[in-house]
Amino acid sequence: MHVRNPIIHAAAVLMAAALLLPIAACGGGTSDTDIDWSINALIDPDAGIEPVLVTSRVGVGETRLAFALFDNDRNLIDGAETPRLRLFTIDDEDRGTLVTEADLHIAQLVGEGTPHAHADGSDHLHEGPTTTVYAATAQLTQPGWWGAELRFDLDGRARTLRYRFSVAAGTPEPAIGAPAPPSRQLLLADVEDIALVDTSTTPNPALHQLTVADAVATGRPTVIAFATPLFCQTRFCGPVVEQVVSPVWDRYGSEVNVLHIEPYDVTRARTGELVPVPSMLEWHLQTEPWIFVLDREGRVLAKFEGIMSLEEVSAAVDRALTDR
Repeated sequence: MHVRNPIIHAAAVLMAAALLLPIAACGGGTSDTDIDWSINALIDPDAGIEPVLVTSRVGVGETRLAFALFDNDRNLIDGAETPRLRLFTIDDEDRGTLVTEADLHIAQLVGEGTPHAHADGSDHLHEGPTTTVYAATAQLTQPGWWGAELRFDLDGRARTLRYRFSVAAGTPEPAIGAPAPPSRQLLLADVEDIALVDTSTTPNPALHQLTVADAVATGRPTVIAFATPLFCQTRFCGPVVEQVVSPVWDRYGSEVNVLHIEPYDVTRARTGELVPVPSMLEWHLQTEPWIFVLDREGRVLAKFEGIMSLEEVSAAVDRALTDR
């Protein structure tokens, strides 16, 4: 497939991180001040589990940090229980200072199933693979190196993994509290076929009635999803439209504007060229999928990248409806 000016899929970010970033292994009873956050100290090839931060860009401010867990064969682990996160700033001597801790939310999306025929002629759909991340929203106070300590139970055993990551002064996409770019994406009224603005198996016309600019002007909270059901080529994109966006629309009805924007020019994508639509460039998005929740004033209240859950997005929508 020929790709021109490609948007980097969240899957590519995730897999690159899994292969290249330093991975922390099991910690024991080490006190917080005694933890060595140097790269060499964090590498343990015998740990059997590698945590990977799958948030593509991390910047100062309110940030959703999402972690995936891989086994030695690069398979995703989805059975971690009671996961919890502790965050440290790391100084020039690779020593950490505990800043905050929080429970990690388990976010899962189930991939498309495959049909299976029985000998009696009946058939049913086998559920697809489940993609799981462990996420928490944190206030990152300064740029530089940070450390993440993940604690969870797996197969009846308590585990502690550590991972270091870099925090930039900001990120390309709109920050929490920033006004949403007043995009005027293609709508259903602009095309002859809904398939040109929605590659879902069963497109929802209601998600293609308002531009971002028009939605903000209504004074209602707005949910904007940049996602492509058809051209999401790996399990890490996840069926966001089907399992998060449409259920949000079903749940909130006319209380909230819900918009779906295909990140690529659909006509050209069908020929093998992944060309970002103008809205992707206006929002400075370098991956997909993304979901943004806007308040009544059109400011970004919450943002979610990659794998997210209906519960996470709904909680942000509830906040947008409550805040005045």
